[in-house]
Amino acid sequence: TPLAAPLEPAALARALDVYASHGFTTVQDGATSPASVAALVRAAQAGALQLDVVMYPQVADVSQELPGLPLREYRIRLALGGVKLVLDGSPQGKTAYLSEPYRVPPPGKPADYRGYPVLSQAFIDAALERFLPVGVPVIAHANGDAAADMLIAAVEKAVAWYRTYYSGGQADMYDYTVRQIDEYVEDIDAAVELLVRE
Repeated sequence: TPLAAPLEPAALARALDVYASHGFTTVQDGATSPASVAALVRAAQAGALQLDVVMYPQVADVSQELPGLPLREYRIRLALGGVKLVLDGSPQGKTAYLSEPYRVPPPGKPADYRGYPVLSQAFIDAALERFLPVGVPVIAHANGDAAADMLIAAVEKAVAWYRTYYSGGQADMYDYTVRQIDEYVEDIDAAVELLVRE
């Protein structure tokens, strides 16, 4: 799992060298584990980041502390971009959470297998209710349409609950499902309308 992988200094240096060799000046870690957050902070303090790095710590506990960095502001080439929620798995691994069963379920799974959510609706709701009102951007991995529906529902709840306090936070939705995009238009339009209301 992404949360289990520590970031070794030599591996970080090699990865940054590869990006730099292709002309990149900024890189993003879109699901930073707690161990990697600590490693990136140590690397920044040691002057070992030759590129700008933006990290999005993966939320494993709604009450977890965020790194002591200001949002979207570089400190020794390191910035906190926001947080990351991983709602489900991947379509190719047949772990994306779908509203309809997979046409061909993975071996050992029943005919009605639809993948599964990684997080509960209550966890997603609590995370967005914590981070959005205080302006912490939330990026989300929601490959399946059922996972995307969970994210949309959580955004609607958070915005409705904290409408008075909401000022500029984001919930970026990346949804790579087989469900037709026009099925989302009304839901997304309603969520966007809530986000932009004053």
